[in-house]
Amino acid sequence: MGGRGGGSPRGASVSNAGVPGPAVSREAQAESAIRSYVLQHQADRSWVTMADIREFALSGFSREEQDAALKNMDNDPNVRIMHWDNRKSLTPRDHAAALPLAGTTMDVVRIL
Repeated sequence: MGGRGGGSPRGASVSNAGVPGPAVSREAQAESAIRSYVLQHQADRSWVTMADIREFALSGFSREEQDAALKNMDNDPNVRIMHWDNRKSLTPRDHAAALPLAGTTMDVVRIL
């Protein structure tokens, strides 16, 4: 059956049984977008603000998808998601973008 070459349609994943595999979850897509953005924008392992990540890397994702991806990334030992101690330096945009986690708000991300 199928056409010449017997391959799967472009972009579809196929299991050994020839049945399409599950699509990549929105959370996994969001996590990939976060990682890519942070790695491109952190200079010399500096911190990237949650506000910039949400605005520039995650604008196509719901807040719930963003938060789920960020919380999942917090389990990675090479990812640091931190509370910014100098609260006076944060803008209203920073406060609105903060990730609620571990009883506080997280404001910045870095990947080692």
